[in-house]
Parts: sequence; structure tokens; C-alpha cells
Amino acid sequence: MTKNVLKNRATFDSSLLIGGMIEALHGVLIVVDRNHRVHLSNLHGREAEPNYSGNDLQLCYRILRNRSSPCRPCHVEEVFRTGHPMQVEHQHPQTGRIEDIQVNPIKDRQGRVIVAVEHIVDVTDRRRAESALKRTSEINAALSWLGGELLSCSDRYEVSRAVLSCALEVTDSTKGFIGVARDSKAGLPEITFSTWGGLEKQGSIDATHPSGYMKSLWSQLQSNLMPLLINEYSGDSLLNGLNTKLKGLERLLCIPAVIQNKLVGLVAVANADRRYGDHDLELIKRVVAMFSMAIRHLQDDEQLLTQQCRLRDLAAQLSVAEEQKGRAIAEELHDSVGQYLSMASQRLKMLRVDQPPPAATLDQSIDLIDRAINKTRLLTVQLNPPVLYLLGLEAAMEWLTENSQESLGLEIEVHDDGREKPLSDSVKAFVFRAIIELLRNVVKHSGTQKAEVHLASKGDRLAITVKDRGRGFNIEAGLPFDGSSFGLFSIEQRIISFGGSFQVHSNLGAGTKAVMLVPLAGAKSENG
Repeated sequence: MTKNVLKNRATFDSSLLIGGMIEALHGVLIVVDRNHRVHLSNLHGREAEPNYSGNDLQLCYRILRNRSSPCRPCHVEEVFRTGHPMQVEHQHPQTGRIEDIQVNPIKDRQGRVIVAVEHIVDVTDRRRAESALKRTSEINAALSWLGGELLSCSDRYEVSRAVLSCALEVTDSTKGFIGVARDSKAGLPEITFSTWGGLEKQGSIDATHPSGYMKSLWSQLQSNLMPLLINEYSGDSLLNGLNTKLKGLERLLCIPAVIQNKLVGLVAVANADRRYGDHDLELIKRVVAMFSMAIRHLQDDEQLLTQQCRLRDLAAQLSVAEEQKGRAIAEELHDSVGQYLSMASQRLKMLRVDQPPPAATLDQSIDLIDRAINKTRLLTVQLNPPVLYLLGLEAAMEWLTENSQESLGLEIEVHDDGREKPLSDSVKAFVFRAIIELLRNVVKHSGTQKAEVHLASKGDRLAITVKDRGRGFNIEAGLPFDGSSFGLFSIEQRIISFGGSFQVHSNLGAGTKAVMLVPLAGAKSENG
């Protein structure tokens, strides 16, 4: 009696222990026989059909899948047939959840499979996390590749091809294009790379896309410098113009490339069925940031090459200018000073014969000598004015005002703020020559015979402004006289070497203003 009670209690405790272990398992566990009947499970109506209690010997495909016939393929039948365990992933037909299914056989002493233990675990969240992690790794790899690739790109075409490849990858897009402004003044970009319509080459904007569409797109980006995201296609949207030529594009994401608040290009991706979200927007922004940096570097390289070419040309021009200047001085000395002295010499020789000497001849001789002296002084001041070093820039400008009509053929007004303006000798000489060069440009290009020069101390800088009220020009189109004369270019380069700056402002019909900022003596220059 006691032995039977102990045996029954042990069996009862063992059943409780097994039942507790089954209940504690993650996921669904069922023990199934060869006829698909469930002998043991932890379902209890939670993951089965509503009326299943967990104790009835019901069919697994009915309580798990709500089916009237076995699933095909049936993993349980396969285990009974082969006697080997198996593991598969399965997507639930109703919920779409991903399940990891493991089926293990339990055999008797003769090796026959008597039941199969099926363990089903929902791994949807894990798979999604793994997929997201894999996708993140792919995106990071693509961005890392782009960073390395851009370091070796030598032109806009190579940059655009690399950027578009990365943009398509990180947004899982099928089509796209890159546009780069032809230059800083262009109203429309050049399509440097495109995968639309099978085009993967450089070309003008009208060669690869409908011009009306592109003008509208570029204008919209230029007006607000904000990304453009279209997920809902409509007949009057910007996509309409593109779809008239290339069908099947329903979504568009376009990001402007901006340098110093100026639109310099764009990166656009599109596809037919996948909506773009904030994640895509942030990824494209990262790509465009790298794109903008690469374009900036290319522009710097282009500007450096341009500067080098201009400096070489400047050196050649300066050599010619020195020769012309020497010739001009020689001609001036010969034609004016030499002539005055020659005529004065002839008249003085005549005085030897005429006794007493005629007053008129004597007066003419004195006048000719005075003219020669004045002309010599004028040439001396223009070359290296002593008054500039002895009395300063203000006194030199006063002398220039008095002689501007004779030396430049221009009437000028000088406005001085009256404050002290200590300048080193090199800066002083440069500023004076630069003012003369700017005044000569007024004579040549402004169409007016009057100009103003303003001198004002601003902190540790001297501001020199030369302006006129002549015809002016469109500053966006460039300096009209900068291509044939290197005067302004040389002024700018020299001022930069002093640690200053140089700017030209102009509008059609409103005159021109050139502003030089140079450091005063004792001030630390920007170049150290």
C-alpha cells in the first residue's frame, strides 16, 4: 500500500515536473504521433483554435494552422519517414510571422519512431533585427566605399558616377541622376551621370531629360534649398513631365547640393513602388554632404589651376608691362622733357648773339625749362613719389587730386576721415599704385570723367574705396575688363599677400565700386 502510494506520488510529481518544464518553454511545443494527433502540448488555446483545451487528442494541422488537411510539405511526416530530425523556417500563412520549426523523433528500443516533438518559435522580430543590422552594415559599407572612392575621383563625371551608385544602393532605388551646375553663374545644371532610360554618360540637361521638367525641378530647389519628396504620383506633379518620357516612376527623392547657401548640384533617386521615408532622406543627405564636399574640392582644384594659369600669364604680362613702361618713360622723356630742354638750349644760344638779350627769348627759355622740370616731377611722382614717403598717403592723394587731369585725364575727389593711418612703406607704395590703376580703369571703362576716392580707418584696417557713377556692369557675368588686363588680378593677389582683401561691386547703370582693405602698421595680418 505504502509502496503503491509512493510510486503514484513519484509518477504524479514527474508529470508535474514535465508539465512545468513544457509550460516554461519559449514558443509552442507539441508531441505528435504518426497520425498527426497531439498527445502533449503547451498550447491551451493560446496559439491554437479557440476550442482546443490542450487535453484532447486533436490533429496538429487543425489546431495549429486551422486546416482540414495536413500541410504540404509536412515536417512531421518527413521525420517519421526518415527517422532524422529536421529544422526549417516557415512563414505563417495567416499572420505572415516567421517561425523556426524544429522536429525531433523519439524512438523505441527497436529504433522505430513512435512520436515526434515539434518545437515552434516565432523569430520574426529576430529576423527583422538581423535584416536591419545587415542592411545597416551594407549601408555603412556603401558610404565607406563612397568616401574612399571620392578621394581618387579627378572630375565631376567620376564623382557623379560614384555618388549615384551609392545613392541607389542606400535607398534601394532603381533610377537616378546627378546634376552639377555648369559654373557658378549657370541657371541650370549639366546632367553629369544618369541611369534613366539606360543613359550612363555625361550630357547637357536637355539631352537626357525634358527641359520643362528639369527647369521646374531646379527652380524649386533653388528657391528654398529644401529636399523634394514625392510619394504620391498625380498628373500635375513634377513627375508628370518625366513620366511622359520614362514610364513607371512613381516615387521621387531629390536633395539639393549646397555650398555656402548656393545650389551647386542635385542628387535624385526614383522607383516605381517603394515609398521613401525619413530614413531614406537622412541617408541621401549623408551622400549629398559627401557629394558637396567632393564638388567643393574639385572647384578648389579648378580654381587653383586657373590661378596658376593666371599667375603664369601675369608674370608674362608684367614682363611686357615693364618693357612698355620703360619705353613709355623713354618716349615721354624724349618727346617732352628732351624737347623742352633742346628748345631752351637753342634759345639760350641765341642770347649769345643778341645783345642785349631779348626779354621774350629769355622768358621762353625759362618757360621751357620750367615745363621740363614739372614734367620730370610728374614722372618722378608717378614712378616713386617722394611725397608719399615723406608726408604719407594723404599728402600723395592731395597731390594726385591737383594733377589728376594732367596725369590721368580724370577729375577726382578725395574724402579722408581725418584719422591717423600708419602704413608700412611697402603697403603705402602698393596702395598708391593700386589707386592709380583703379582710376585708369574708370577712365577706360566707366564712360565718366569723375571718380571718388575714400580713405577711412576701420579698426586695424585701412579701407580704400574707389568709385564712379558710370555705366557699371553685371558683376555676375564677371569683370568685363578682367580677361584682357591683369591689373585687378594682381591687385587682389598682392592685397591677399598683405593679409587684406579686395572686392568689386557694380550694377548696370549704377557705377562701380572697388574696396581694398589693408592692415595698418602694427596690425597682425591674416597671413600671420
